[in-house]
Amino acid sequence: MHRQNTLFLGHENVILKEKKEKPYRLTPFIITFCEDTLTSIDIQNFIEMGLRIIRFKMTHVTRNDKLKLITMLNNAVKLCCEKYEVSNWPIAISIDIPNACIRTGFLKDEIKEPQIYLSEQSIVELTSEVQYWNQCDEHRVFIDDPYTLKLVKPGTEVSLCFGEIVMFCTEVISPKTVMCKVERGGYLGNVRFVCVRGVIHKRPPLTKKDVELLQFAKEFENSDGVILAREFLAHEIVDKYKMTAIQLIVSAKCKKGGKPLYISGNILEETLQNGLLANTDIADITNIVLQGCGFVLRAYTDASYVLTAMRILDSICKSVESISPKDDFWRMSMEFKTPVNAAEACILSCALLVKQSESQVVILPTVTGRTAIQLAHIAPEAIILTLSSNPIVARKLQLYRGIIPIIYSSFNSFLFMKINNLYGSTCLNLVFRTKL
Repeated sequence: MHRQNTLFLGHENVILKEKKEKPYRLTPFIITFCEDTLTSIDIQNFIEMGLRIIRFKMTHVTRNDKLKLITMLNNAVKLCCEKYEVSNWPIAISIDIPNACIRTGFLKDEIKEPQIYLSEQSIVELTSEVQYWNQCDEHRVFIDDPYTLKLVKPGTEVSLCFGEIVMFCTEVISPKTVMCKVERGGYLGNVRFVCVRGVIHKRPPLTKKDVELLQFAKEFENSDGVILAREFLAHEIVDKYKMTAIQLIVSAKCKKGGKPLYISGNILEETLQNGLLANTDIADITNIVLQGCGFVLRAYTDASYVLTAMRILDSICKSVESISPKDDFWRMSMEFKTPVNAAEACILSCALLVKQSESQVVILPTVTGRTAIQLAHIAPEAIILTLSSNPIVARKLQLYRGIIPIIYSSFNSFLFMKINNLYGSTCLNLVFRTKL
């Protein structure tokens, strides 16, 4: 046993000595823009720290708030373009669909406090009767999903505020009303999320309002990213201890299919709320990076906490990506389908050349972005600089790990020379003459 431990420690020291931390980060992450404390300068700092994708919370936000956020984003992008002397700066946008979630109603007008406390062992009525949508108190809570509530049976677990309040159904009064006993007390405010464990959602997936929001997105038909919302799923699956296994299965399927996966929920929550770092966050982030997934940073209280969280993610990602398993490349290259045209053959040969030459950067002109997506799938260790004149394609490519899109209005040979001077002999130029 002692000999085995000595060998293991020696092998570990060799790995640490040979580790080369990359000067760049491949893993992308999404930041939520929903707070009224943000300014254009804050957003500019986020962009300069590597922000590529933002998430707008479309629920319970007024039209003026939406316009204000978009204006601040445009101003921040303009400042970055002027500072770094570029014509455009692509930022991808993610939009929430409100009908996918169950929420509580509003507190009574007589309650002057922003929150009420539901004490342990107390009995609370959950109802979907519309007349109680603004009459929530310590004894009755409205939820906006009558389809799911009628499936609740005695013994069913119901969580509010992502598990801050946990209660169990004790009696079914009617298809729209159930009685629950609070097992874990906590504070409840207006329009908080509700999770019901082990119950399949019967709510219609899209309402008329949701379709209108999808029209606002304009690029919904081209959306190909997946977000695993752990903050909901962990409180809805029958076996709560299978969350890790589910995450591994989903990440494996997305990696095999070449789809970007983002993990949401319990990502640096202590840092975003209080500026502190929890020990469990480091292990969680490390596992997510090793799985090839991105991150979603949700609610925060101060813009400075977001910068702190971004620095933590950036540092961990650079360290973990440099020691990622090397066998993934050969496995994915063997799974790659036999090339049927010159473009696919060129992609596979480029990936092999990147591996053999240990190139760090690939410069790839593209029209639709499909070439870059396929190359990033089988060559995940290299960073891919794509050149495109289409801003929509550039924003779409921001979703993928290891791809940095660059927009140009006309072909500029000076741009290639500048990139070559920056990365030196480690840069591999790849020019496609196809229409992919």
